[in-house]
Amino acid sequence: MYRRIALHGALLGFGYFALSAVVIRFARFDGGVAFVWFANALLLGKLLNAPRRDWPVFLFCCFFGSMAATIWSGLPLASAIPLASLLMLEAVCGTVLLQYFGITGYNLAGLKQVWLFALIVGVVSPALVAIPISVLIQGLTGAAFFDNWLRWTLAHGLGTMTLAPVVSWIFSGEIRRWFAANSPVERWAAMLMLSVMVAITFGVFGQNRWPLLFLPIVPMMVAAFRFEFIGAAGSTLALVLIGGTLTVYGDGPMQLLHAGRGEQILFLQFYIVCCMLIALPVATELQTRRHTFQKLRESEARFRLLAERSIDVVLNIDRGGVIRYVSPSVQDMMGVQADALIGLSVSDLAEAGDGLFVPASIEDVLALGGMPHRTQMRLRNVAGEPFWCEAYSRAVRDEAGHLTGVVSSLRDISQYKEIELTLSSAANTDILTNLPNRRAFDEALDRCVGDARQRSGGYIWLALIDLDNFKQVNDRWGHDAGDHVLRHFADIARGLIRPDDFLARFGGEEFALLLRNVDAAMVRGICDRLRGEIEDSAVHAISGGPIRITMSAGIALVDGRAPTEILRAADQALYRAKRAGRNRLELAA
Repeated sequence: MYRRIALHGALLGFGYFALSAVVIRFARFDGGVAFVWFANALLLGKLLNAPRRDWPVFLFCCFFGSMAATIWSGLPLASAIPLASLLMLEAVCGTVLLQYFGITGYNLAGLKQVWLFALIVGVVSPALVAIPISVLIQGLTGAAFFDNWLRWTLAHGLGTMTLAPVVSWIFSGEIRRWFAANSPVERWAAMLMLSVMVAITFGVFGQNRWPLLFLPIVPMMVAAFRFEFIGAAGSTLALVLIGGTLTVYGDGPMQLLHAGRGEQILFLQFYIVCCMLIALPVATELQTRRHTFQKLRESEARFRLLAERSIDVVLNIDRGGVIRYVSPSVQDMMGVQADALIGLSVSDLAEAGDGLFVPASIEDVLALGGMPHRTQMRLRNVAGEPFWCEAYSRAVRDEAGHLTGVVSSLRDISQYKEIELTLSSAANTDILTNLPNRRAFDEALDRCVGDARQRSGGYIWLALIDLDNFKQVNDRWGHDAGDHVLRHFADIARGLIRPDDFLARFGGEEFALLLRNVDAAMVRGICDRLRGEIEDSAVHAISGGPIRITMSAGIALVDGRAPTEILRAADQALYRAKRAGRNRLELAA
């Protein structure tokens, strides 16, 4: 591993030396700063694609490559060391800033990263390093500070912007992956497109009569649209190599400028950068969209596979509640083909009475944004039979982040609901008498108190009933006989009360009766008729003679008071009935 890194560093250093020497030889005309600089693009492209632990090797090799090129150009060693140090600083500064903003490789994923790349590499890094460089060159050659600062910033900024994406693309190994991922036909098509670009570039820069700089833009854009990043990078490289070489040797449309050779080279770099900033964002955006569509297709394929294999029903619903997709498993759940439900409102599937609940549920899901939402509702199958289902839903957003609808997973929970209702009924039912128990009575009393406070309907009364001398029944005939007596009372009471009345076993030998829409006289009449029926009936014990019982009751109005106060009032009335001789009724004061 260390040998491989050292070899890469040596090759990189030699490349840095070669590019620096060529540029100094052909683009440095007045003893000042060169008008073009590509060497830092080579180093920056390598640093972007290498772990930081390997940076010292690459920087060390390029540092000596830069020193060698500077000494070869005739400058003393004393100036070569600070120049090389500042060149390394420029590459490191640009790389660190790019990585800070998330640009870590060849691929500029989006327009924002393209413009950040241009700003950092083309302006910020070279402009900062140009300050000490210009001071140094001014001290060595006497050249004006601002001229050197401007020339350095333009040459290094334009040169690095021009080649850094291409170099980074090469160092990342993307060229190898691209060739491996594409068919021979696609490779030959890319080579043909590049050949067209080379031919047009030769035609444009091989003459200096006509300003035909717009012509290479056409094949460059076609290559960017057709081959995305590889097309834009290859076209840029063709412009750099062909256009730069011919311009240096005094050919091409740049000769039409009434300026020196250095200014012509700067203008050529500006032209190439403009072409690249046209083609590269297009290629990047197309590549990003292609990857997005590919992920979308893969996600859709996975979604459809899961939806079609799942026993749950998957629904896509828009904001208006209209069904846009339903999985085939709906046929097993509802007995209807999936296609028959597309375009219907999801409320049409709901059981009567639950239809208004569905739009409110959709609004609840949308209000949660991306958070999951769970609810239960009743739907109807193709035969019109209702069944319970559980909906697990989540809101869906478009690319702009706007809420567009809801995706729901429906599961038939009819069996679970039946078990739940059975357990709920058992939890609220007295096993001995099959009447509602104390827990169910407390809930019913709370509802009655709420209705009384809202003045909903007529008067509501509570009768607290106690079987007289019940302890003697247990002591004389046993607990089995006592159970028979309790069931006997429950059967008689059920036969006398109205459907809207509520009778519960309050505890032991006590019962509670809630009567709606009656006045005090009617309450007395109903309770007195029940008292008479109990007095006139008898329970035949398993052994021994008939068992006769009586009852006492305390009656209280259910009003806006707390349930505990109403119970206390009824209990006090019951106590007075007991104390007055039993087998009687008392109304709470």
